[in-house]
Amino acid sequence: FVSTAFAVLFKHRKWLLWSLLPVLAGLLVTPGRRIWSGWRAAQARELGDRASSLIAEGSDDEGVSMLRQAYLKAPKDPCVVRSLAKSCGLSTQGAVTAVSLWKRLVQSGTATWDDRVELANALLATADATGAWAVLASLPPEVRRQPNCAGVEAALLREQGRDQEANAV
Repeated sequence: FVSTAFAVLFKHRKWLLWSLLPVLAGLLVTPGRRIWSGWRAAQARELGDRASSLIAEGSDDEGVSMLRQAYLKAPKDPCVVRSLAKSCGLSTQGAVTAVSLWKRLVQSGTATWDDRVELANALLATADATGAWAVLASLPPEVRRQPNCAGVEAALLREQGRDQEANAV
């Protein structure tokens, strides 16, 4: 029986090879993709770190350009998205871009509470007070008592002309 099975396999070896090719390709391609995406993410983080140091030194335009390159390499990396959103939020023209990046980070499920506060701050910078209030309302009380969150809430209250409440926050 075994010799007959080998004879049949040998006779139909081309068909067998062609039928196994997708399976073999799947076994080789998936790890290759994982390695490639890991390498690109590491490269993007390295670019992001260099860009952050450039921004800290005062070379904002070059730093933001590098962060955009890092984002193109790894658009799902939360560290890269966070760095780019922070750098876009530094200018008034970049506030709209910062809002979309912060929203993307929040929707991905990788955002921290501080990221949500930054989203509220970016919404405030784009004059979307309703959106900023909604984000602040979604935060737990212990986060709302932190200084950065309280600052955003105070700015929103001042915008509404509620200066006494803003001073109390």
